[in-house]
Amino acid sequence: MLWVKGVKTFFATSFVLFVGFYIALINHEFGWAVLCALLALLFAGFAQRRVRQLCEYEEPYKNVRFFCVNESPTVWSTHIGGSVERPVEQVCRRIKELVLRKSGPLTGMKLVLQPDDRLAVRRHSLNSFINKLDALAGVEGAVLLTASVLNETNRGAGRLQERIKAIDERPQWRYQLIERRLGVFDALVGRVFYGWTFPKAGGFWNPYVPGLIAWRKSDNMPDLNKIKARCPAINEFDSLKG
Repeated sequence: MLWVKGVKTFFATSFVLFVGFYIALINHEFGWAVLCALLALLFAGFAQRRVRQLCEYEEPYKNVRFFCVNESPTVWSTHIGGSVERPVEQVCRRIKELVLRKSGPLTGMKLVLQPDDRLAVRRHSLNSFINKLDALAGVEGAVLLTASVLNETNRGAGRLQERIKAIDERPQWRYQLIERRLGVFDALVGRVFYGWTFPKAGGFWNPYVPGLIAWRKSDNMPDLNKIKARCPAINEFDSLKG
C-alpha cells in the first residue's frame, strides 16, 4: 500500500522523468523523450489518484477546504487548503511587496481577507480536528496530529489551546506538543506567496512548525521520529499546558 511517503517518492520520480523529457528533446532523442513523458505522466497520475484516496474532505467554507490526510495506516493529520480570495489583486500586491522590498513586516497572501471570515475558517478548522478525534476514538493505535505555521503564538494565539481543550474533554485521549518539519515545497510556497517566517534554528529548506499529536490512552505514545517531529526545542509552549 502506498502511503504519503511513497506518494512523495512517486511525485519526485515524475519530476525527474520530466527533466529527462526536456533533456531528450534538446538532444533530439525523440524516442527517449516520448518514453520519459509517458512514464512521468504514469507516475504522476498514479500518485495523484492515491492522494485523492488518502484525503478526507469536510464541508468547505467559501474558497477554503478542510481535510484530513491518512499519512500511514494509523496516522492522520488535519490541514487547511484552497484558493486565495481575490487572487489577481493579492498576487499583484505580493509581487509589489517583494520587488520594492518595503520596510516592515510583509503581509503576504491570505485565503480569506475579512476578519469575520478568518474567524469562521478557524472555527471550521477546529471542528474538523474534533470530528476526526471522535471518529478515531475506536481505532487501535490511532494518532492524530496538527502542525502548522498558523500555530505560532504570534499568529494564531489560542489555536493550539482550543485543540488541547477538546482533547482534555475526552479522557480517552492524550496529547504531546511537538514541532514538525515542513516539506521543502510547502516552505517555499509559504515564504514566497504567504509571507511566512520561520525560526532560524529550524533551517531554511525544512523548517519546524509548532503543533501537537494526540493518541489514545490505551495505546503507546507514538514515535516522533517516524512522523518527522520532535519535542519543542525551546519550552515556549509551557503556557499552553495550563
